[in-house]
Amino acid sequence: MKAEFANQYSRTTLIAGWALTVLLIMWESFILTFDLVATIHESGHALACTAQGYKVLLFCPFCRPQPITRCTNNHTALIAGGGTLMSLSAWILVTTGFVLWLLRKPHHHPVSLFIVSFTWSIWSLLCSGEVLKWATLAYSTRIPMPDTVNFSATTDINPHRIIVGALILFALMMAAALPLAWKIVCMFWAMRTEILDRLRHPGTTPKVEADVTP
Repeated sequence: MKAEFANQYSRTTLIAGWALTVLLIMWESFILTFDLVATIHESGHALACTAQGYKVLLFCPFCRPQPITRCTNNHTALIAGGGTLMSLSAWILVTTGFVLWLLRKPHHHPVSLFIVSFTWSIWSLLCSGEVLKWATLAYSTRIPMPDTVNFSATTDINPHRIIVGALILFALMMAAALPLAWKIVCMFWAMRTEILDRLRHPGTTPKVEADVTP
């Protein structure tokens, strides 16, 4: 009886430890990914500023609640769109690298797969949300001026067209990201026996189940 209780207690403690570890990994991944995406976005503004011969007055990707970059002339189309352009370019490169990593071998360790896929998911949500802001903030009057308003003012493009363009781009991103997200779900589903075996019998070699779809 005591041995059974000890085994149950040990198993419960192990599962609780794994759950806490997963939560910590998710939180740290979210913070690091958010800061990285913000740095890439603000770097796009700074590079556009420098490329046009202006001087960067403020570069603060870690400012809260809103990262910010200030240039001696903020009102050019390249500077207004440079942040989102850089973010989209980085997301395309990261997504391509993620796909190649998934295709490199048919089986991945559950922990590495979770960390990489979760980080990519957060990155995708932040980047797609950034694109969606171009549609939702097209008529914003807030200060500082959002990129979409600045871009519209400097190019004389009707905000309605910017909204349509942003929504089309958002739809294209979802069309690329959702099938990949479903592939990740299927991979975890196929690895469910291995994950459970690792939790129940730590230190042993788990059985690997053939790839299936849920």
